[in-house]
Amino acid sequence: MSNNEMVEQLERDGLVAPAGAAVLPIPAPTNPMGVARRLARDLYTDDNRLQLRTHRGDFYRYDGTCWPEAEARGVRGAIYEYLDQAVYEKATKAVIEIVPWEPTRRKIDDVLDALKAIAHLDGSSEPPS
Repeated sequence: MSNNEMVEQLERDGLVAPAGAAVLPIPAPTNPMGVARRLARDLYTDDNRLQLRTHRGDFYRYDGTCWPEAEARGVRGAIYEYLDQAVYEKATKAVIEIVPWEPTRRKIDDVLDALKAIAHLDGSSEPPS
């Protein structure tokens, strides 16, 4: 399905894409690691370097000069915001439908857990500074 076809289907279904954003489906909620990889790329990567890390249970986000602690509630909120208007492709018997992602606490927990795995730094090392 082309990007234009996706936009047309979203309009028909009454779904709204983020303002000015290309409509690109993200992985389905059944693939939280794929969602977390996409989210990490879109929100937490700069110059092909991951700018969010977890160390001993805490998040750290690079601010251009150092790695201050990032509040976990803020990271969770960013995931909700990112997925709020997201869509994914759902295969049915005859067609592929574009459906809303519809974040729930369970889905967000799964993505957050996967994001922690992606951003993990070994606990025996010193935290980023």
